[in-house]
Amino acid sequence: MTLTHDDVHVWRVALEVHEDVARQFEDSLAPDEQLRADRFEFAQDRRRFLVRRGVLRAVLGWYLGTRPERLRFECNPYGKPSLAGQTSVRPIRFNLAHSADLAVIAVTHGREVGVDIERLDTQFDSLKIAERFFSPHEVAALRGCSPSARTQAFFHCWTRKESYLKARGVGVTWSLDRFEVSVSPGHAALLNVCDDPAELSRWSVQDLNPEPGYVGALVVESRS
Repeated sequence: MTLTHDDVHVWRVALEVHEDVARQFEDSLAPDEQLRADRFEFAQDRRRFLVRRGVLRAVLGWYLGTRPERLRFECNPYGKPSLAGQTSVRPIRFNLAHSADLAVIAVTHGREVGVDIERLDTQFDSLKIAERFFSPHEVAALRGCSPSARTQAFFHCWTRKESYLKARGVGVTWSLDRFEVSVSPGHAALLNVCDDPAELSRWSVQDLNPEPGYVGALVVESRS
């Protein structure tokens, strides 16, 4: 399996594994990652961290033909990670997201990418959260949904917005109401970016259905 400039590969990773399986990834992690793993209070959280970092290294090492433990990472000023030391004009780009016992890894060849997933949770007031963080148009669209459909619509909106921010690599420096995405399931789109209308043609948005009970979104830079 090869990765061309036209491709976007998305890997699904089950994080709930036996302790012995999780430990197999420890030797591939950098010292700072091992320290992060040791800071978790609960064994389950530590296992999940080891698996998602270990699988990320294994996947990226496979694309690069490099042993996982030899990979080095760096972050931009806003915290977006990338592989260090790449000299290719079109380097490997990646993004990772996790929620509960599931993770996804998106990989491209030379195009910026962002991915997000969330496990559906009906035990909160999604409209109240949307009114605090989303744009007026997005809030209005959610109000127009039936109560039974609103939670899923909220998470579609949330994951599309998070994926866009992660693709751009701007982190929490951007307010979520600074741009707009579609809300309805099955129609993933970036609708408006206040500071730069050209952004609409720069990115493509796609929904992900990683497994029942989860929703997700993928934002990829357009081909140049």
